[in-house]
Amino acid sequence: MRLINMLALILSFVLSATSSLYAAGHKYSGPDLSGQKVTISGPWLAPEDGYMREIAGIFEKATGATVEYGGSDSFEQQIVIDIKAGSPPDIAIFPQPGLAANMAALGGLTPLSSGVKNAVLENYAAGQSWVDLATYPDENGNDQFYAIFYKVNV
Repeated sequence: MRLINMLALILSFVLSATSSLYAAGHKYSGPDLSGQKVTISGPWLAPEDGYMREIAGIFEKATGATVEYGGSDSFEQQIVIDIKAGSPPDIAIFPQPGLAANMAALGGLTPLSSGVKNAVLENYAAGQSWVDLATYPDENGNDQFYAIFYKVNV
């Protein structure tokens, strides 16, 4: 679980930063994840998954990890099956916060660190609103912070 948390944190921030850093000529200096595989599941299919795959490629180049993204038009059903079977992806891209909340209540999600939560508070416009939208009760009823919103249309 710690690896999944670390990879979620790294991927979240690297996904948002590496393309601009590489464009500016800066070299990423994070951990060497050579030999690690990060699995990501989400609802995006071609052509919408192109941006995700492009950013995953930058992450692979920067860290040495391998990213496997699987998009599905039945993501909402498949993630429930995968979590209940004990074989979820490392990172899931939930198209609805309500589905993520349901999976958190089953104990199927890993909370993100307070450092990630603070980064959202400090860097997102209306940060507290985004934190509130990503905070759900876990299987014991305790509120936990689980998500970073990405590519949101409101």
